[in-house]
Amino acid sequence: MKSKNTKKGKTKRDDFLYQVGKRLAGFRLEKGYTQKALGMRIGRTANTISGYETGRTRIPDEMKVILSKELSFSIDELLLGNKEGFEDLFENNLKKLSVNRISFYLRLLSAELARRNLEEKK
Repeated sequence: MKSKNTKKGKTKRDDFLYQVGKRLAGFRLEKGYTQKALGMRIGRTANTISGYETGRTRIPDEMKVILSKELSFSIDELLLGNKEGFEDLFENNLKKLSVNRISFYLRLLSAELARRNLEEKK
């Protein structure tokens, strides 16, 4: 997905990462964890968690799975901001999606499937 410049040198990608980070911070706070406590639970530093939450650092796909399990959210909630995101997306917009966007959602679905498989094994 190509990013286009917006105001103040920010890109759409920057805004997306910022929104994802805000949602991650909300999930963390709902569980009552500090950045340090969450980092210790998943093997990352508080600085890394801060980077994710501020949008400075992209969250790797495998870390999305770990975070979703630890904080009890779905990856589509993290990335799209709602539980029904995929359903609405596919019902209304599938034919309009670019190949890059479809590829993005396939990776997202793969990560969600991996998270659910991990849950079933426990």
